[in-house]
Amino acid sequence: MSTSPAVRVLVADDEPLARRRLVALLRRRPEVGSITEAADGEAALEVLRRRDIDLVFLDVQMPGRDGVAVARAIGPDQLPAVIFVTAFDRHAVTAFELAAVDYLLKPFDDDRFDAAFARARRRLAGDQLAVVGDRLAALLGGPSRALPTTTAGHIAVEKGGRLTILPVAEVDWVRAAGNYVELHARGEIYLVRNTLTGAAERLPSPPFLRTHRGIVVNADRIATIEALVTGEHRLVLRDGTQLPLSRRYRRKLPRLE
Repeated sequence: MSTSPAVRVLVADDEPLARRRLVALLRRRPEVGSITEAADGEAALEVLRRRDIDLVFLDVQMPGRDGVAVARAIGPDQLPAVIFVTAFDRHAVTAFELAAVDYLLKPFDDDRFDAAFARARRRLAGDQLAVVGDRLAALLGGPSRALPTTTAGHIAVEKGGRLTILPVAEVDWVRAAGNYVELHARGEIYLVRNTLTGAAERLPSPPFLRTHRGIVVNADRIATIEALVTGEHRLVLRDGTQLPLSRRYRRKLPRLE
């Protein structure tokens, strides 16, 4: 039988239905000892300052003081393990830069919740606590601001229900795919809900350059530009990938020829 102390949890979310679902999921966990609810950031801050909390499910978007502001106000020395909860994936980088245990994107299923809770239990058992403290000390001391999807050279991508913080420099090329864009990196394809124009605005230029109406390429990956018998051109990347290069955008790439 485990001798680990019961986990004291705070659920902070301004949506009653979201709070009730988290509370219901937590009540199924025998490791949970107490559950406290907060309907906004100020109430969450009050609980964290007055009560001993081990784990907090913290909604990023709340009226008044949001979840990130709550985390910053508590500070690295007093902040418990945090799982950020949000309906907007653009907040993912913020969550990870604040050394959150995990990040739940609404709507999430029971398996995703279970995975996040298991990660929190490992953290509470002492896994990487020193590292987390150091990261929080450095990051919470900075100015509070909303972070875009790409921050400090990274972008949040999700695949198979798991979130990855991907270095922008590892992205080879990007292609429009309906309401999404495909990020080709590490031999994998990651889908991000965005337009190609929106993605291009968030990627540093150079090295990322528009080479076609539906494609953005990391110029550092280009091996050659080939002329075709049709009069068109194509790019050949270092890994052998061949991509179209339209006349419109070719004129903007003189340094690559």
